[in-house]
Amino acid sequence: ENNIFRGNLAIFTKTSSSLLNVDVTPASFWIVNPVNTFENNVAAGSTHFGFWFNMPAHPGGPSFTNTVCPRNKGMLKFSGNEAHSCGRYGIWVWEFWNPRGDGSCEATEPQMTTLEDFHGWHNLRGVEVEEGSGIEMKNFVLHDNWISQMEVHKCNEASFEEGNTRMTDSLIIAKTSSSDGLNMRYLGDDVYKCGIGVVIPGKGYWSVYNSYFKDFTECEVFTACGGCRADLIGGFFSEYKQITYENSPKRGAFKWEFEAVLRDLDGTLTETNVANSVITPDMAVLDSSSCSEDAKWSYGPVKGMTCDAKTNLIRLAWNKPSLDYLLFKRANLTNEHGQISSPYVFKRLTHKQGWMVTVPAGHTYKMQWDTDKKFTNATFKMSAYYPNEGDYLIITQDLADKPDYITVGGSSNKKLTAIESTDDAGTFTFDDESNTLSHLITGKGITGSKELPMDLKVYKCFYENCTDPHPKPLPSNPTKLQRPETPKKWSVSSDWVGTEEGWGGYDAMLPKPGDNVQIPSSWWMIYDAEMEGLGDIFVYGVLEFTSEKDTLLGANRIIVVGGKIVIGWKDAPLKVKAKIRLTGSQDDKEYTMNDGTAVGSKALGIMGFVEMHAEVPDILWSTISEKAAKGSSTLVLKDNVEEKWKVGDEIAIASTSFLPQQAEKRTLTAVAE
Repeated sequence: ENNIFRGNLAIFTKTSSSLLNVDVTPASFWIVNPVNTFENNVAAGSTHFGFWFNMPAHPGGPSFTNTVCPRNKGMLKFSGNEAHSCGRYGIWVWEFWNPRGDGSCEATEPQMTTLEDFHGWHNLRGVEVEEGSGIEMKNFVLHDNWISQMEVHKCNEASFEEGNTRMTDSLIIAKTSSSDGLNMRYLGDDVYKCGIGVVIPGKGYWSVYNSYFKDFTECEVFTACGGCRADLIGGFFSEYKQITYENSPKRGAFKWEFEAVLRDLDGTLTETNVANSVITPDMAVLDSSSCSEDAKWSYGPVKGMTCDAKTNLIRLAWNKPSLDYLLFKRANLTNEHGQISSPYVFKRLTHKQGWMVTVPAGHTYKMQWDTDKKFTNATFKMSAYYPNEGDYLIITQDLADKPDYITVGGSSNKKLTAIESTDDAGTFTFDDESNTLSHLITGKGITGSKELPMDLKVYKCFYENCTDPHPKPLPSNPTKLQRPETPKKWSVSSDWVGTEEGWGGYDAMLPKPGDNVQIPSSWWMIYDAEMEGLGDIFVYGVLEFTSEKDTLLGANRIIVVGGKIVIGWKDAPLKVKAKIRLTGSQDDKEYTMNDGTAVGSKALGIMGFVEMHAEVPDILWSTISEKAAKGSSTLVLKDNVEEKWKVGDEIAIASTSFLPQQAEKRTLTAVAE
């Protein structure tokens, strides 16, 4: 620390494949501790980087100690430096740099640090910040950098009020005469055209103040989203003031409708002189009376829109639905102006494997999914970003049934009258007639532009009052239990004695179609019947299918709760047929298991044990040895299956083409050698 590097020239720093990783991608000035002075140095012709800020979490090698945290420290001085003709970046901040307080490992308060008076040109990128916060790049001059002049990927752990990364008092030029005629074929162009001015970070809080942009005629001044290694992500905000353009008609480009939001603090970014106006990609939920297309910001696949100061957008992101069948489906939000749709994206910047939109505040949005199935258990991890005091969203959902439990943002704040924008965040209502849930997201009482967790937990209990009336599950592993000498039999009415009222088998009457059935934990029941049309079957004990005859059990669903279903044993496989036929419709009420999993109709839900063993023939398949004419009822096989297959067995005859519809299923009526 406290070293001074002043007036040095580093030229032609070359890569080496025989040393450390940092030598494979070398920098003319490799900075691993910012508490030093770098002044009036020049890096020229490096194969990779001019100045690389590569602070480790702790010093390594012989100097290792976990009491020093270089990433928490601010710059002592970085001024008057220059980088040009570098194969990668003039300045590279990688991997993390988040100055904190006094720079100690215990410090947590965001702290600003300044890099100033830097000149970068003829590099692949002038400056790239991979991840950091509290970094001010002041009085930079960047021009003729091939891909971009300034690019920032992630601004972490701060807000606009607390040490956000920013560029101030800088001059950015797309192209000067120094680049005329340069051969750029290795980048796909015959000659150099220009590099993007600023690539806005994909995540975090970024600002540009008092900066001048010149000659952006063939590429854009601003694009998004920096560091986004997947499509359809981003959605974060950035702020601008005192922006000046010269000969720069191409202001910006957007790739998709929720990519970024730019806030113009003083009207200079949009050149409208309207403070707090907004630049956003076009979306159907914008108010046309407040937003209009701006051709200067429409050089990408999605048009750019300029909105007045009344328009404030909120980033809304959510994931981890309680219902797995919502994964990979699109989520649709509709207000009075139109509908937007968010795809499910696996790699998001926040709320991975989820959904994200940016929507104008002050509206009610109906949330729907690309599925015809209605559901009640609408539980998500959800957050709102950038709600200001007075901003609000009302989200409504039409549910299948009235839920028993609702919390929004960790609180259960139900209101009996209509939601108002002045209510507290998390306030919700439920309409018993339409089964419509509405909940409020608001910036009321929020200080600073930060994330507002608004997790939504909604579920319907299967039992009345959310109390399970059934006996507790078996206290031990059922596989250790032995069948009693005289187990109960389904077909014996007296064996149903003890059944609770309201369940099939009550009053020693055999279960009938439509009944719900439970097998208590103290029972071992042999199923020896053929019946269909039962409701729900709950197995707390053991339900064993008889090995003496064919059986058929038809029910809406079967749920094993700590118990066990046995269809044949490992040492005594089943030699007869046992069929389970599950019925029902999508409108049937769901059953919520102990882990929160919702079990619909036509389901076999296992929270216990199932054991199935059937007799398997020695020969499972064979080929036809002679042609079978159309309409023939006889097949001649290559293998002798006389003692392996028997009358009544079902066989599948494979298709002779690639069309599976040509496969056939037949029942054997005779088997001979």
